Amino acid sequence: MTPLLDYFLSLTPGFLVFTALLVVVPRDHAVFRILIHIAFFILARDAMTGSGFWQIGPGSLRFTAAQPTLLFLAAISSLLFVGIFLV
Repeated sequence: MTPLLDYFLSLTPGFLVFTALLVVVPRDHAVFRILIHIAFFILARDAMTGSGFWQIGPGSLRFTAAQPTLLFLAAISSLLFVGIFLV
C-alpha cells in the first residue's frame, strides 16, 4: 500500500467521528468546536508520524516524504482550512 493511502485509511475513522461531532455540536459552543478541530489536528499529526512522513531526531524535525506527497498534503490542508473558514 502507498504511504498516502495508508495515511488516509488511518485517518478515516477519526475523520468520520470528528465530522459527526461537528455536525452535532451547535455553533454556539465555539470552544467545544475548537477543541474538536485541535483533536483532529493531533490525530492527523500522529498519523503522519506513523506513516513515516517525518522523523524526529535530536534537535530536529525532518520531513522525509517525497516532495509531491508533501505538496499534496499541503493542498489538502489548504482546502480543509478554507472549508472550515467558509462553514
